[in-house]
Amino acid sequence: MFVSDWMTKKVYAVMPDDSISDAIRLMKEHRVKHLPVVEEARIKGMVSDRDIRDFSPSGATSLDIYELHYLIAKTKVREIMQTKVITASPDTPLKRRRSSCMIRI
Repeated sequence: MFVSDWMTKKVYAVMPDDSISDAIRLMKEHRVKHLPVVEEARIKGMVSDRDIRDFSPSGATSLDIYELHYLIAKTKVREIMQTKVITASPDTPLKRRRSSCMIRI
């Protein structure tokens, strides 16, 4: 079994200078929770719905809705993306681990 057997083949991506609102729109439109961040055909990072949620102000903020939308529209993906990304090629083999169950009495 190889990575190609499990990987998503149709990938949606954003660029580092895209806004967070662009990433949110793409995630909702295609029902995905993670987007690779690419520049010049190279992966620069990943952004997830969790990264966006962690960036977004809490409901207890004093910002009004217009200020929140402005903040999300002006903030770039590069400011919240995860840069330590592990990649694998499609022909990388996958090994199943044998799980050993221990029953304690």
